[in-house]
Amino acid sequence: MVGIDGKWICTLNTDYWHDDCMFDHKHEAIKAVRLAHASDDKILEADLFDVETTDLSDTDETFFVGQIKSIKPVIDAEIIMEQIQDFTEQRYGNDRDEFEYYVGDIDKGSAQELEGLVNNWLIKHDYMPNSFEIVNVDPVRFEVGKRRVK
Repeated sequence: MVGIDGKWICTLNTDYWHDDCMFDHKHEAIKAVRLAHASDDKILEADLFDVETTDLSDTDETFFVGQIKSIKPVIDAEIIMEQIQDFTEQRYGNDRDEFEYYVGDIDKGSAQELEGLVNNWLIKHDYMPNSFEIVNVDPVRFEVGKRRVK
């Protein structure tokens, strides 16, 4: 997911993270949750936690804030070259040793170039996986004395 690396999101339960409401800074995410908690703003609560019936007054004193880290595919230039080699051998019967003679071991610079080209192609054509993980997770307490009363 290009453009979301480093953004911050919140959750009441670390088993599920809702990514529709992201913040550039950790303190902004914390402030939004505390505002929703203090103001009884159901729309903001739903945006933050993706639960239509979220009622922060029913939660304990803690929520969680975490940072998004995109999961980028591993592009291995040597595997790509092996696939080309296997295809060539199967399709045209070329001798594997002959192909290795022309290609040989891929130097680090050439491998990085090929990996960059494939990554750029994935981004350009919108094939880049949109998976992410949450890192830098911290529990945060709701502000004491600002808890809503039912």
